[in-house]
Amino acid sequence: QAAARSTTYREFVAALYGEYASLRGKPFSGEKTPDYVRRLRLLHALFPWAKVVHIVRDGRDVCLSTLEWAREDKGPGKFDLWDEEPVAVCALWWSWQVSPGMREGTALGPSHYHELRYEELVAKPEETLRSLAAFLELPFAPQMLSYHEGKTRSDPGLSAKKAWLPPTPGLRDWRTQMTERDQELFEALAGDLLADLGYERGRRETSNAIASTAELCRQWWDCEMSRRQAKLASAMDSSMDRE
Repeated sequence: QAAARSTTYREFVAALYGEYASLRGKPFSGEKTPDYVRRLRLLHALFPWAKVVHIVRDGRDVCLSTLEWAREDKGPGKFDLWDEEPVAVCALWWSWQVSPGMREGTALGPSHYHELRYEELVAKPEETLRSLAAFLELPFAPQMLSYHEGKTRSDPGLSAKKAWLPPTPGLRDWRTQMTERDQELFEALAGDLLADLGYERGRRETSNAIASTAELCRQWWDCEMSRRQAKLASAMDSSMDRE
């Protein structure tokens, strides 16, 4: 049905999301693929009516989470450097995602882009959700805070998501759950962004050994990004030649 009603790519994708929402009795649909945060300008050009919600979290806590779920075929675990320096990859990957998202999002303006902190969402859920609902032009409902009621499970082996926990601060805490070396390496690579976002640094100084490791990791990352861009450009050229 979506294809039958569409004459452009934009119309087709919009129709797919609309159909998905309609089948579930919802007036709106959303997309939460994290990697899209690096393509906000393109997404806005395609879907100028869409609103973007960017949830920013302390990168060191993101790192703790990522170390549990990333693997060689998923997320930053796909990078070759992961096996040797996973924390460095987390720091570089986090910056690579967050910085362009904030830059391109801010350029969209406050009517299309809303940035919130994960820490505020779990510490002050009602206040944060009221602000979010206003941005989305939706009425706030108390049910937004009771999503977990009747679903919470106490199995200690479950993640917070699968256990249906209520908003719970402190599930990740880099201060107690990261080694000193990991803190130092992460901050050597992404400390400036942490500071720009208002997050405290755990380390005041960087040792020569960590500074050297960080520089080597950054050089590897820059080369990898250049290689990927060249590969993409080559693929696009080949595609145009075939046409």
